[in-house]
Amino acid sequence: VFIKSELKVGVIYVKEGQYTEEEILDNNDNSMLFEEFLQILGEKVRLRGFDRYKGGLDTVHDLTGLYSIYTNWRNIEIMFHVSTLLPYESHDPQKLQRKRHIGNDIVCVVFLEADNTSFSPACIKSHFLHTFILGKWDNRPSIERNREKRFDDDEPRHRQHGF
Repeated sequence: VFIKSELKVGVIYVKEGQYTEEEILDNNDNSMLFEEFLQILGEKVRLRGFDRYKGGLDTVHDLTGLYSIYTNWRNIEIMFHVSTLLPYESHDPQKLQRKRHIGNDIVCVVFLEADNTSFSPACIKSHFLHTFILGKWDNRPSIERNREKRFDDDEPRHRQHGF
């Protein structure tokens, strides 16, 4: 089995009432919940001078933003292409600077801001995105959350789990 040692993963932030790619990629500011979510994914790194896996991001001239999220998980380097950290150009309705990276990833993590926020993978037009991982903040008391099944590191990932 071949396991890649480097991965690039898209991350998008969906606010309540956003349904189109343009609305989602137009988000420019992070909420406190989204910031906390990003801290779970990895470390916020300064791109200029960054000497680890770059995931196609510019580390010399700041052309792809100033910061990104990076982690090394079990010797697999992961660079996250976070929509709100990629360059924002208000005059570009398609947000091509953001789409260029996220649209070429295979996996995209989707953070849903509110409980009633919905998301359809069909709203992101891409020939490469194959897997969407949806996440949202769980405000239930911890005792209620702890009753649910979580991934165990010793279990194969192909089993179905309830969250």
